[in-house]
Order: sequence, then C-alpha cells, then structure tokens
Amino acid sequence: MSYKNYMESKNDTNRFLLTVRHEFVENKKAILLSVGTILALFFLFGALLGYNGRGGGFTELLVCGTLNLMFSCIGASLAFSNLKTKQSRISAIMLPATSFDKFMVRWLAVVPALLIVLIAGFYVCELTRIFVCWLCDYPWLVNGRYMSIMNPFQVLEIDRSGSLCVSLFSSYLFWQSIYLLGSVLWPKLSFIKTFVVCWAVQTLTGFLFVFAQRLGSFSFLSGVSENGLIISVSSVFFVLTIVMYLLAYWRFKRSQVVYKLF
Repeated sequence: MSYKNYMESKNDTNRFLLTVRHEFVENKKAILLSVGTILALFFLFGALLGYNGRGGGFTELLVCGTLNLMFSCIGASLAFSNLKTKQSRISAIMLPATSFDKFMVRWLAVVPALLIVLIAGFYVCELTRIFVCWLCDYPWLVNGRYMSIMNPFQVLEIDRSGSLCVSLFSSYLFWQSIYLLGSVLWPKLSFIKTFVVCWAVQTLTGFLFVFAQRLGSFSFLSGVSENGLIISVSSVFFVLTIVMYLLAYWRFKRSQVVYKLF
C-alpha cells in the first residue's frame, strides 16, 4: 500500500480495505501456516478418535473446547507481534493508516476470523472421525451418535434460553481479550508473560474468594437463581472484555519507536 494511494482515498472504508490488503500481503505466509496448522491438528485429533472408535460425546467436546481456547489465546498473544523489535515498530508506526484502522485489522483477524477457523476445525475433526470410523468398520458404530456430526448444544443439554452458551462464549472472549492486551503490553514472549500474570492473579483471587466465603460474604447469592447467576457472570465477562479491548487500543495508540510498557 503506497502512501499516495492511501492519501488519495478519501473514503474511510477504502482506506481500511487498503490496510487490510497490506496486512494480508505482508503476513500471508504466517496466516496460511497458522490456519493450516490449526486444521491439521483438528484433523489428527479426529483421525485418532475415529481409529479408536470414540467420539461424539462430552469428552470430545471438552477437548475441542480446550483446543479452541488454547488456539484463541495463542493467536491473540501473536496479534501485535509486529511490535517486537525497533525496526518492526518503526514499520508499524510509519504505515500510512490510522491507529484505529491498524488495530481493527488485527482485532478482526484474531477475534471473528480466528473463531470461524476454529469452528471449521471442529467440523473437520467431526468429518474426519466419521470417515475413519467408516473405514475401520467397527460393528458397534453402524448407527447412533458415533456416525453423525455431534451437536454441541445437545451434548451440553442447553435449554432454549441458551444462558450456558452465552456464558461459555463470554468467558471465551474474556480470556482471549486478556491475551490480546498482553500482546500489546509485551510483544516479546507475550503468551508466557500473560500466562504467568494470569496465574498469579487467579491464585490471589482464589485465596481472597476462600477468605470471603468463610466470612459469609456471599450469603446474598443464596436467593439468586442459577439462570440469573449465569446471566450476571456473563454480563461481567462481556463488560470486562470491552474494557480489555479499550485498554489494548489505548496502549497500541501510544506505541513508540522506543519500547515502553506504559
């Protein structure tokens, strides 16, 4: 993307699309390698399940969910890896685009685009499992849930309100947003540093929770319904996620050639 083309484009949408094009061209190999690696791991997991005549239940869903969360956190921690070195920071700062455009391109790649890839990976795993089961011709897999694509909503027994689904999605976004913020704060070894900080905060929070529970500080929750509690927790996660995104954008906007944490 040339500076002339950017300046001649008076439309905000055109400028944003030029930024998207530039980022994709610059990181095309890394993007294709990342997507291929994710799909390949889901393929191998599905083949392993099919070879052993397993799958289609809660265990497979739990493993797939864990893989999704792991990949999302790793992807978020690599979102701003272009700020690792002084030279890369100069290139990012001098890119003829607004800070919002540059941030949104990374955000779109990490949040909605990566989520689509992970959902596709789940179905790749399921189709591979069914195909391998069919090749192995196990007698007990002729009918039933083993030879059909698993429906996560039926496995989790989610009711029509979908409160549990909303809770899981909100927690997914929250954890991913933490690693996105960590990617901006410390681009080098972002995943490890963010993981250590999260572990320390969780440990401290756990001790405080146990101490508060012994003091009876959560007695007011006894009258709250399970559905109401799930909705409340989900709302808190969504609010915290937005806060993390805003902090990440604020820190990215203040990026300088010389690295400074704040």
